[in-house]
Amino acid sequence: MPIARTRVKPETQREGATAIRGRSSPLGATISPQGVNFSVFSRSASTMELLLFDREDDDRPARVISFDPTFNRTYHYWHVFVPGVQAGQIYGFPVRCAGLPSRPGELLGVCTRVFLRTAPGV
Repeated sequence: MPIARTRVKPETQREGATAIRGRSSPLGATISPQGVNFSVFSRSASTMELLLFDREDDDRPARVISFDPTFNRTYHYWHVFVPGVQAGQIYGFPVRCAGLPSRPGELLGVCTRVFLRTAPGV
C-alpha cells in the first residue's frame, strides 16, 4: 500500500487541508475537537517529519507529513496541526540532524526516532 505524503506549505492554510501550520505551544500532542496540534523542540534537527500509523504493528506509516522549516518551525520548535486526527493515534517523529553519520543513500543521520500514542481521552 502506498504511503500518503503531505508537505505543509503556506497555500495549504485553508479549511479541509490535510495539515496546516499549527502552533509551537504547548509542546507535545494537543487534542482538540478539530484535530491534533503537534509541537516538538529540537535544537539540532535539520528536517522533521510526522509519521501517522494505523496500527501498532504496522511496518510503515499510513501518512507522512513533511514539515517546511520556514513555515512549520518557530525558533527551535517544529509544529503542525493535522485536522481529523483523534485520541489514540499512533505517531512518530524521525528527526534528521546535520553532522551525524548517515547510512548509504542518506544525506543526514537520524538523530532520534520518537514514537508515541496520543492520549486515549482528554
